[in-house]
Formats: sequence, structure tokens, C-alpha cells
Amino acid sequence: MRMQEQIRPQQIYKREFFERVMSLSPESLLDVGCGEGELLKAATEAGCTVCAGIEPDPAIVSRMRGQGLDVRLARAESLPFADRSFDVVTFEYVAHHVEFLERVLAEAVRVARRAVMILEPWYDASLPAQQVALDFDHWMKVIDRRLGRVHNPCVDPARLAAEFCSHGLRINYSCRLLHQDISLSRVESTAREQLATIGGCPILEGKLVRLLDRVRLRGMTEDGALTLCARRD
Repeated sequence: MRMQEQIRPQQIYKREFFERVMSLSPESLLDVGCGEGELLKAATEAGCTVCAGIEPDPAIVSRMRGQGLDVRLARAESLPFADRSFDVVTFEYVAHHVEFLERVLAEAVRVARRAVMILEPWYDASLPAQQVALDFDHWMKVIDRRLGRVHNPCVDPARLAAEFCSHGLRINYSCRLLHQDISLSRVESTAREQLATIGGCPILEGKLVRLLDRVRLRGMTEDGALTLCARRD
């Protein structure tokens, strides 16, 4: 099977995350940063009665509403819902994109009746190929931030847990890594496309050359996943 035909680990992590969310049998769900509404659609099909999402992009909100989804124009730092409005609040690959994480988590706790669930990228830095992947992730995000996007380093599980514990929630989390190599050609083409978005940069070009040498020597693998569930007793 060619690389482009393989199921990427992120697809598996998202499926497993959805199964964990639905194992709580929520009757209502809020997906923060719902994007194209994949989780909302799946939850609706699985029998969740009330499914809503928020997005800060008006174009996405309009498109999702056109598909019949209840998506509101809002920011995660200020959710337009009353206290304990939803059984479960979800964040699927969103936490590292928010500007004020602690405020966002506090808002999620406020509107969650039973649980807040988070899926985030994670790297096992004890493995050489994962350390390379983590450094490449940092390199890519530098460019995104230069373009004005909020794209922070991967969130430390302890930081997430500390905020939830301060609100008295019970924490359970796990880290999972499915080993899948990323080819040097794919790494380089992705990096070159990213670098072109800012018209190039000698400093970042030099860092990229060194990163590609490390990919040749140590390899590079797809990111793993952090799944966290914060529940009320």
C-alpha cells in the first residue's frame, strides 16, 4: 500500500475519540471549534439529541448552517450559552489554536453538565523520530504565527489537568502513538509549501536544512494523540 493510500493515525485517533465521547451517552453536545462539522454530524447520526458547535469564522458558520447544523459565530473564550447547557463539551484538535487557554477551559467547564473531552496532538520525545517530528511541528508553527494565526506548541497534559482540577473535576487521560513513517519527500514538500507562504526566510531556511538532515538520519513519524476526559463527580 502506498503512503498516500494509508489511513493516517489522526483519522484513527479521531474515531477513537468519538467513540469515547459517545460512550458517555450524551443527550446534548457542544463542539468547540467545530470546523466542517464532522463530529456534530456523527453525533447526530449516533442519536445525540442536541448538537451545537461554535466557530469564529463567519464563512464556516454560514456554510455549516446551510447544511442544517446548529453552529454559532463565537469565540471559545466567551461561549454564548448558559451554565451547564450541555452534557459534554468537546475540543477536537482545537486547544493549541486558542489564544487564552485557561479562560477557554474555564468556559468549557462552565457550560458542561457532565464532562469536557479533549483530543490533542502529542509526541513521545524519547523516540528520536518523534523528537524530529516535534521539532518540525515547532518550525511549521513559527510560520503560521508570522501569518497571524494562533498556532501554539502542543499543550502539556499537566497544564490541562491543572485547570480542570482547580474546578474540582476528575481527570482521566491517555497518550497513544501509532507508528507511521513520513517520507523525506513528503516532509520537504510540505515544508517548502509552508515557507513559500511568507516568501521565504534565510533563518528558517537554514533551520529547515538541518531538520531535513535529521529526517535522513533518524526518520520522522506521525504525531500521537493525547485524549483527556474531565468529569464532574
